[in-house]
Amino acid sequence: RPHKSMMSPPWLQNMCRSRVGFPATFIRRSILSKAAPAAETQKAVQLSALIPQRLRKLDPIKDDIPLLVILHGLLGSANNWRSILGKDNAFPGMFSCSVDLRNHGRSQHRPSMTYPEMCRDVLEFAETLGVKKASLIGHSMGGKVAMSLALRYPERVSSLVVVDIAPVAYEATFM
Repeated sequence: RPHKSMMSPPWLQNMCRSRVGFPATFIRRSILSKAAPAAETQKAVQLSALIPQRLRKLDPIKDDIPLLVILHGLLGSANNWRSILGKDNAFPGMFSCSVDLRNHGRSQHRPSMTYPEMCRDVLEFAETLGVKKASLIGHSMGGKVAMSLALRYPERVSSLVVVDIAPVAYEATFM
């Protein structure tokens, strides 16, 4: 039986067993075990966000609108989601935005880019909007960031959608 610190919240355990067949403890270990302890002390970077024109005058806190943050994949940017976010009926009832993760697009660039650092960046972005809890959509590397954030800070994630990435550790292979 895994140590209690390696256990995931019950909602994630149920989701993982019913949808992908991986035990949640395996997901937690594969995502979090690679993190260097020193990375926890690094300062978060300011993220650049793509917010649709129709939402720019709204305040997610004052207007009581749930926040949806969309995270792109490796070598992508917030612009990858522009066509979807631009539709008037995209994510109705939500303050939806896409962010450039660190070292991508218009966000700040730093020598280090670990999953714990990117999690902190996304949390700080939500805090600048005054939001304590957000829904996340993550594609590829953004999916890893979203899963890592949900495992590290389950109280800060209201829902999670992971696109095109499995909750396993990938090894680099070169031909």
